[in-house]
Amino acid sequence: MKAVIFGAGNIGRGFIAELITEADIEVVFVDINKALIDAINQQGSYRQVIVGDTTTEKMIRNVRAVYSADESRLIEEIRGSELLATSVGAGLLPRITPVIVKGLTKRWERGNDAPVNILICENLNHADAFLKRELQKYIPETYHGKLNEQVGFVETSIGRMIPVMPSEISRNDPTVIYVEPYRYLPYDSAAIKGRLPHIPMTVPFSPFTFYVERKLFVHNMGHFILALLGRIKGYTYTWEAVEDPSIAYCTRTAMGYTGLALSQKYSIAYAELLAHTDDLLYRFSNKALGDTNERVSREIDRKLASDDRLLGAVKLCEEQSLPTEHIQLGIAAAYNLSGKSYIGKGIIPELQTSLSTGFEYKEIREIIEKYRFADKEMIV
Repeated sequence: MKAVIFGAGNIGRGFIAELITEADIEVVFVDINKALIDAINQQGSYRQVIVGDTTTEKMIRNVRAVYSADESRLIEEIRGSELLATSVGAGLLPRITPVIVKGLTKRWERGNDAPVNILICENLNHADAFLKRELQKYIPETYHGKLNEQVGFVETSIGRMIPVMPSEISRNDPTVIYVEPYRYLPYDSAAIKGRLPHIPMTVPFSPFTFYVERKLFVHNMGHFILALLGRIKGYTYTWEAVEDPSIAYCTRTAMGYTGLALSQKYSIAYAELLAHTDDLLYRFSNKALGDTNERVSREIDRKLASDDRLLGAVKLCEEQSLPTEHIQLGIAAAYNLSGKSYIGKGIIPELQTSLSTGFEYKEIREIIEKYRFADKEMIV
C-alpha cells in the first residue's frame, strides 16, 4: 500500500510521513521544490532530528517523491493509492485539487471503486467542507455520487511544533527536519470511508469539533497570547515568555478557562484538558525549538477574526458563562502591537491603555479583578 502526501515541508516530512511509514505504507511526496524532490529520491530516506530535553535522530525510510509539475506521473500515483494527505497550507489547497480530481477520475474510469481517504493536515476551520467544494468544481457530474460515497474528507488536528530550519543546515541536506517529541495525530473517525489502516499514534475521535476547538482555543490561543505578551515585554523567544511568571500566569489562566468551557460543552474531564494545558506550556518552553515570539504572533489581523483563536475563544467562554478577561488581555495586546485602537464587545478598554506603556502585571491584575465575574474563582 502507498500514500500520496501533497507537501514535503514541515508537516508532511516532519510529522505525517513518519507515522504513515511506521505502518509499513510507502510514502510518495508531491512538492514544488525540485532540489528537495531530487534529494529524497536519491537517498530514499531522510533524517529526522527530535529536539527536547535530549536530542535523538531517526531515519524515515520507504519514501520517494514526485515533482508537482509532472502531472501525468502524479495522476498515476493518485490512481493507485487509497490514502492521500494534504499538508500544503490552506491557501494552496485550490492549486492541488485539479490534479487530485484527474487522479480520482482515472481511478474510477478503470473500475476501481475502493474507498479513498484524504487526511487533511491543514490549519483551517472546516477544512473538510472546503476541500470537498474545491474538488466539486472540477469533477465531472457523472462522478459526483462517487465523490460523496467513496472519498473520505478526514480532518486532523496538527499539534506537533516544528521550527524553521536554519539555512546553514538545509543547505547541507535539504531533507533533514527538526521536530519536537510530541507526535499524536487526532483525526475525524466519522469521516472515514471504508477502513483506514492502523497508523501508530493516530487518535480516532468523534465528534471531531472537540479536537478542532481544542487546537484553536487552547493550543493556538495560548501560543498567540504568550507570544504577544512576550513581545510587549521585549522577549525574543517563546521560552523566555514562559519563564516570565506574570506572562505564564495570564496565559495559563486564559487556556484554563477555554479548557473548562470545552469540558462543559463536550463532557470531557477537565483534568484531562488542564493536563493538556500544562503539557503545552512545557512544550512552548522547549529552547531547542528556537521558536520566536515574532513568528508565533504574526498575521495579527487574520487571527483577530471573529471566529479565530481570540474572539472565538471569548464567544466559547461566554456561551459557558465563564470569565474572558485573560483572553481579552490577549486581544488588547494584539491591537496594541498592530497599532490599532479598538473599544467594543470582546475587549476591556483599560487593558489596551495599560499595555501601551508596557506589561505591568500589578496594574493588569487590578484591571482584571475589576472586571472578572465575582462568582468565579481564578484558575491557578
